[in-house]
Order: sequence, then C-alpha cells, then structure tokens
Amino acid sequence: MSRWVVCLAIGLTTVSRALAAGPISVEASDLTKRADLIGKEVMVDDRFTFFVFHKGKGYDEVVLRRAEGVTFHLAQNLRPAQAPRPGGVRLQGVLQKTAGLLSMEVQAMELLPPDLERLNSGVTAAGPNDFEKRNAWSRWASSRAEAFGDEPLRVRGRELAAEALWIEAGKGSEAERPAKALALAKRGRSENAAEPTPSALAHRAFRARLSSAESVADLDALAREVEAFFTEAKEPRSGGAERMAEKGRDMALFYRDASPEVRRDLDRGLLGDILQAAIERQFADSPAKGLELADRARLSLPDRPGLAEKLKKNGLAAASSNVSRLSLREVELLAARYRDELGQPQESRDLLRKWLDDRRENRLSRTDSDGRIQLALQYDRLLGDRATAVSLLRAALVIDPGSKEIADLFRRFGYRRVDDHWVETTTPKNSQTETGDLAAGGGGESGVNKGMTREQVRTRLGGKPDKVVRVATQGEVLEQWIYQGAKGAQIVNFRRGLDRPEPRVVNFFTLP
Repeated sequence: MSRWVVCLAIGLTTVSRALAAGPISVEASDLTKRADLIGKEVMVDDRFTFFVFHKGKGYDEVVLRRAEGVTFHLAQNLRPAQAPRPGGVRLQGVLQKTAGLLSMEVQAMELLPPDLERLNSGVTAAGPNDFEKRNAWSRWASSRAEAFGDEPLRVRGRELAAEALWIEAGKGSEAERPAKALALAKRGRSENAAEPTPSALAHRAFRARLSSAESVADLDALAREVEAFFTEAKEPRSGGAERMAEKGRDMALFYRDASPEVRRDLDRGLLGDILQAAIERQFADSPAKGLELADRARLSLPDRPGLAEKLKKNGLAAASSNVSRLSLREVELLAARYRDELGQPQESRDLLRKWLDDRRENRLSRTDSDGRIQLALQYDRLLGDRATAVSLLRAALVIDPGSKEIADLFRRFGYRRVDDHWVETTTPKNSQTETGDLAAGGGGESGVNKGMTREQVRTRLGGKPDKVVRVATQGEVLEQWIYQGAKGAQIVNFRRGLDRPEPRVVNFFTLP
C-alpha cells in the first residue's frame, strides 16, 4: 500500500472518530490556543468579516472576527451564490493542522440573525419566569458585547441580568426574601446588572432589617452596610427624609418605579432612618446623654434639624431633672444652652435658681459659714440676686460674728456698719468707684487697672496687701487683697479660672 494511501486512511479515521463523538462548542478565539482541539470536530459561533471569492470556486472561504490565523474552507454545497452581509455564522467541521497552519473543512454552516435579535428571541422562548435562561443569555450577551464592542448588546444583557434577579428574588418563602434580596442585590452589583433593580432589592432587604433590629449595635452595623452599598447616601439632601414610601408598601416596587432624583432621596432617607433609629434608641436607654446625642444628630443628620432640636430639649429636660447631681460648671453650661441655643432666658435663670436653692436648702450645715459665703457670691454672680446673697451673709455672720471676710463682702455689696448692724447705703461707694475709676480705665488715684497681674498691683500699691481673702468656686478662684490706710481700705479683686490661669484684676474700689 502506498504511503499517501496510508496517510489518507489515517486522516479519514480521525475525521470519522471526531464526527462520531459529536462537535465540541468552542469560542472562535480559542481555536489557536488549544492544541487538544486538533483533529476533533468543533462548532464555532462567531461573527464573520467577509466571504472570500476564488475564481472557479466561488465564495469558498469565510473569515471570522475572532479566529485570526485559521482558514475555513467551505464544502461545495455550502458556498453562497452572493457574499452575505457581515453578521453571525455557526460553522461545524474538523480542525486540522498542516505544515503549521490551522484550517477547518466546514461540513455545516448556518447564517445567523444579528446578536440582539437572537438574544430577544431566546428570551421569548424561555418564558416569563425562567431566570436561569435569562442569566445564561445575559452572560452570552456580555461576552459577545465585550468581544465585538457592541454597546446595545451590552445594555440589553444588563437588562436581562436585572430581570433574572427580580424573578429569582420572588422565589422562596416570605421569610427568606429579605436575606435573599440582599444577596441578589450584591450579586447584581458585581455582575453589573442594570439599575435600579439591584438597588431596589437592597432597599427591600435593608428596610426589613431596620424593622427587626434589636439593638444599637444592630443599627450601627446596618448603617455601615447601607453606606457601603449606597455611597452617596452619606451626603445630606433637602427633602430626602420626606420622600418615603407609603407605610407597608414593598420598598423594592416603590424604588424601582421612582425617578432617579427620588431614588437618591430614598437612599439618603434609608440611611437617615437607620441613623435616627440608633440615636433615638440610645436616648431611650440613656436620657442623660441627650445633649451629646443632639450634637451627634446635628452633625450626621443636618437635613433633619427637628431631630437635633427634639433631642436637645429632651436632653436638657433630662439633665435638669435632678439638679442635685450637677456641678457648678455643668449647670452653667446647661443654662447657657437654654439661653443661647434655645432662646429661653427664663428657663436658663430658673435652672440656675433651682440649682442654687437646692444647695441652700440641702447642702448647708447649721455651722457652715464658708458655704454660705460661697453661695452668696454665686447668687450674686449667676442671678444678680443681691437680696438672697445678703440674707446668706447675715446667716454666715451669725455663725462667725467676727469674720472680716463677711464684713468686707457687706462693704462690697454697698452696706455699712451701724452699731452691730449692716445697713444698705443710699449709693454704694463701691459701685460709684468701680464704674468711675475702672470703666474710665484710669484706675483712680492708686493707678490700679483692670487686667493687672498681682506683681503689677504690688508695684503700684507699694508692696504686699494687709490681708488676702480667697473664695473658691467650681472652676475659678476669687482672691481679694485689702490694703488698710488712714483714709480707709483699698480693695483689689482678682479672678483665676480655666480661661484665666494667671490671676488678674477684675475690679478695684475703696471703702471708708
């Protein structure tokens, strides 16, 4: 037997075995990459660039878009009379390699409609509820669109992926749907399914979890997930809180039917509802943190100013409900917030008086002279209540009749001693001297000015004072220097506090 007959016999045997096994479906771009396909029957579904015409043979070759380097020879019965317009084609034959060149003797050929038409026909044939075939067609469209740069096909493939998600989300029990909806929403995002379906499903899931959240930790974790999924939801939006779905309505349906602008409002509204629920639950657990939570609401939810105002009012009420626990610094801060932030000066004064009265009634022992002196100064400073301050000084004087500190304070308040009684003068000399000397900035004959340090006062008044009286209040120290002279006493008052670490002169006056 001749050599060429043996080779022909081997070739025919290879082809017959390949045909018996059935064709292998393969991407056209893989023909040049897979050596295991040589000698096997393959089926290629691709787009062709053109058909090649050879004189005497007609259109006997076809060039595929993604099979560069492979020659496709058409059998006589497959050759078209005219060159088809570029489009899709399915070829079937045995892949061969001769002298390093790949070729296929095409035994079957089918000209195919445009990809978009094929896609829509396939989906119609799949039926309205077959999400699995929609997913398969979506992946096919995505692959073909990527290979051929076909944007309409890419868009339709994304739409199909979204349809498949929506159908699949409706499967299973009602209890399973929220968790399933979120898993599908995340998958849709990763596979670039068309919006708004992935976001709509995420809303369904997140709303269900918001309704079932049992703790602040649950709500905080949920807020982080929402921020990661809807990255723009962290930005405040005016009106976003009001554009919500009807109570009890499926959020996925509502969201999917809404306009893009309303969807952005709903994204922000979802996150806002979660943040608000977390803050309100914290307030319910710890009303004393109301003011802190009001500040947090102001920062995180500026588009819901009513929440911060409500928390501020409730927080102030909660903090003020038990004044006996407050320090002087704390009550002053609360009073300032009533006055400056809520515009309620009377509530501010009422809080201060309530705090002072509590200390007067419940914090003073029968022999506490110093406590009464300190409280007298606080009534005078915080409320301008000179009458109560004087009453406390008189009570302190009964406890300590010989106290020079009490006598000095009576003089400072514009009283003079008549026999064994302190009586109010018609025009308190300290007031006249203070407003005349210090307000003018001249410091009187002594040259003492407001704001001077202790060292400067010593220099001006010729040395150390004859007496020093200190009164400590919460967060500050009032220090009084008394210089005795032939014409009376010169009084210099210093103050030191958190805002003034070095004592400075706050006022100066003389007493006869």
